[in-house]
Amino acid sequence: MLTPIQIALGLDQDGPRQLQWLAESALLAISFGQEDRAAQIYRGLQVLAPNEPIGWVGLAGLLLPDRAEDALGLVDVALRKSHCELEKMVWCYRVRAMACQALGDVTGRDAAEAAVLRLLPTGAASSSVREAQRQRLTGAMGGRGGTPS
Repeated sequence: MLTPIQIALGLDQDGPRQLQWLAESALLAISFGQEDRAAQIYRGLQVLAPNEPIGWVGLAGLLLPDRAEDALGLVDVALRKSHCELEKMVWCYRVRAMACQALGDVTGRDAAEAAVLRLLPTGAASSSVREAQRQRLTGAMGGRGGTPS
């Protein structure tokens, strides 16, 4: 059952689009160097849509690299959410890989990277997508969470 605030925000009708708008607002705040504001948005997403992973993994990305252990915990929460679709799972595992890298956990990083590659489409047509994802994983480990692929 939705709360009155969730209904007022339109989460009863067009929820995914509203959540996407909020997530994009957080990314915009990050791009302007307003990480505190982005964290507030992600925390709000956790309250408004607790079964959506985006608030959890978005906040996890913000915690990197300084609070990588906390970020791993948030990623674990995100992966257990009932609305964790493929692209969101990929984002979760990308953030997990970055957190493991920050902790010096090569095995954990490699496992997270392998999970991303398993989730990506297979076949000749998707080999360039897989290679681009592999390069993003190996070349962009110092980012601040990124966006879902």
